[in-house]
Amino acid sequence: MSRPIRAATLPGLVVWGAGGHARVVADIVRLGGEFEIVGFLDDCDPERQGAAFCGATILGGVDQLPRLRERGVDHLILGFGLIAARLERAEIARRAGFRLARAVHPGATVAGDVGVGPGSLVAAGAVLSPGCLLGQNVIVNTSASVDHGSHLADHVHVSAGAHVGGDVEIGRGALVGMGANVMSRVRVGAGAVIGAGALVLEDVPARTVARGVPARIFAVEGR
Repeated sequence: MSRPIRAATLPGLVVWGAGGHARVVADIVRLGGEFEIVGFLDDCDPERQGAAFCGATILGGVDQLPRLRERGVDHLILGFGLIAARLERAEIARRAGFRLARAVHPGATVAGDVGVGPGSLVAAGAVLSPGCLLGQNVIVNTSASVDHGSHLADHVHVSAGAHVGGDVEIGRGALVGMGANVMSRVRVGAGAVIGAGALVLEDVPARTVARGVPARIFAVEGR
C-alpha cells in the first residue's frame, strides 16, 4: 500500500501560552496536520524559557515575537482561555505581523456551511450545526454545541459541555460557562458572563452576569 503524500515542510506556528489549555490547542493543531509547532510562549514564568513542553520548547515571552517573524514564522494561535487576555494578545500578535490560525479537532462535528474565523478553536466532541458563524478568536470547547443559525462574535468562549440553542446571538467577548444552556433565539450581549450550569431563557444584557436555573441577571459594578 502506498503511503499518503505529505508536504515536505509545513508552515511554522507558535502557540502563545504554556499551560493546560495550550496542551489541548497543541494536540488539535498536530491532529490537523497543517502546521508545525515551532515552540510555545510563556509570559508568566521567565524561568521556563528553554524548558521542554508538550513536544516542543518554551521560547520565552512576548519579546520573542519579532525573532519569530525574522525566522519566517507568521502563524500564531492562543493557548489560554481567559477572554480579556485573549483579546489583548490577539491584537499584539496582529500588530507584530502574525496571522491567527484556526484549529478544528477532527473529532468535532462541523456542518459544511459553518464559518470559523481566524484564531478560533473547535475542540474534541464539539458540534456546530448548519448556518453557524464563529467570529475571530472564538473558543467552542470540549463537547460544547452550537445549534443551527447561531452567531458567535469575536472573542466569545463557549466552555466545555455548554449548549447554545438555535438562532442565538452572542456578543463580542461574552463567556458561556461550563455546562450552561442557552435557549434558542436568546440574545447575549457583549462582555456578558453566563455562569456554569445556568439555564438562560431570556436575553442577557451586555456586561452583566446570568446565573442560576432559571438564570437571573445581575449587574456587575465596573463591567
